Amino acid sequence: MLGIIKFCVFGLKQQKARTALISLSIAIGVFSVLIISIISDNGVNLINGELDSLGICGVSISKSATENEDLFSNEDLKNIKGQNYVESATPVITQTGYLKNADNSAALICGIDENAKSVISVETVSGEKIKYSDIALKNAVCQIDEQTAKELFDNRNPIGKTIDVFLCGEVTTFKVVGIVKPGSSVLQTSVGDLLPNIIYVPFTTLQKITGNSKISQIAVNFSEEFSNDICIEKIKSVVGNKKIYSSSLKVEDLNKQRDTLNNLLNIITVVLKLIGGISLIVSGIGIMTIMLVTVNEKTKEIGIKKSIGAKKSNIVFEFIFESAMISAIGGFVGVILTVIATFVAKMFFNMSVAVDFKTVLITFSVSVLCGVVFGVYPALKASNLKPIDALRSE
Repeated sequence: MLGIIKFCVFGLKQQKARTALISLSIAIGVFSVLIISIISDNGVNLINGELDSLGICGVSISKSATENEDLFSNEDLKNIKGQNYVESATPVITQTGYLKNADNSAALICGIDENAKSVISVETVSGEKIKYSDIALKNAVCQIDEQTAKELFDNRNPIGKTIDVFLCGEVTTFKVVGIVKPGSSVLQTSVGDLLPNIIYVPFTTLQKITGNSKISQIAVNFSEEFSNDICIEKIKSVVGNKKIYSSSLKVEDLNKQRDTLNNLLNIITVVLKLIGGISLIVSGIGIMTIMLVTVNEKTKEIGIKKSIGAKKSNIVFEFIFESAMISAIGGFVGVILTVIATFVAKMFFNMSVAVDFKTVLITFSVSVLCGVVFGVYPALKASNLKPIDALRSE
């Protein structure tokens, strides 16, 4: 057996160019599958992370105002927060405005409360967050992102400074109490190009400025020990019987929507991996072609081996092992190329890329398996040659 392995290695060395080319095709196939897997898996993780930053793990209650009914009130929000099965509840209020600076830059004013992180990922890098006292007293305070701080204050510390915002036909002065990280929320990422300046203020302050004390949407996160379906029915009764039967009341279980999205993303991931796997099949066909050529080249050699007592199983093992070695070399090179690509992405493009060792191992194993499978037919053809016919071949 060891002699057969040594003979296979010697044969590969004799045909270095051919071995290198077919191994390269396998390497490209493995590299393609791994890169597609990394991109799709990291994409799913990124989207799930962004959904987490939006608080997509509870229920969204929204309502459109009609002639006979109002939107949600602050009392509704307070009642919802007071339920033992509610972990957090946050109003969702936004308003567009303009910063009173040289360019009158557009801004998105977000009304939040102390539970804002449940809905929008607001990562404070300096200063303070919007506090409960700011909500209760309707203080004219705000948080701004680093981009807005640089635009308005250059390199000066903006904490404690004031900004003027043109909102609802009048100018309101806000005191800056904190700086948030730019791009720390999906909201910021989504509208960043159109509304580069995002200002976070107490939602009660925004209600006071707009003259509208109603809330059109409330995001609710339930405690893990309670069932969402049961909590949804309970939360309807808290809002009021009139609103339960209202056609304008809309309750969305964001967990179910998230699961649906995750299922769709998983299907896309599988499809992309299968598409990448096609390249491995094509490479396997290439291996089979090369091995058939090798059989023709070694016909006399096979005849000599069989005439001195070599068994069919020896011939089959020799050719299958040779094709498996070609695949293994290509698979190893493909893995190395993937590692280099991820390293370059991290070092030069500042991309956070996670490589799943299990995916690497499975892909490498599949590449070797392709070599074995596509080497079977050439091996059987070689083992079935008659010694006399093989020796007579030119």
